[in-house]
Amino acid sequence: KKDQFLNPHLDNSHDKDRNSWRVLNLLYYVTPNWQDNNGGHLELWPNGLKSSQTTIHSKFNRLVIMATHQSSWH
Repeated sequence: KKDQFLNPHLDNSHDKDRNSWRVLNLLYYVTPNWQDNNGGHLELWPNGLKSSQTTIHSKFNRLVIMATHQSSWH
């Protein structure tokens, strides 16, 4: 829905019962003709929330592979 967003966060990547960790997230953009002003961009905060972010724009057929760990703010 337009104008909605998630605040920067870390994913819950630990499964305590299985003692396993997720190490990668894959985001695949599947909507053709997506308009940039619709938003839906991915923001990466590689140096934490007190620094500037890197924005990856939503684009049809784009695949983003992102490490998931204790400092992978997005």
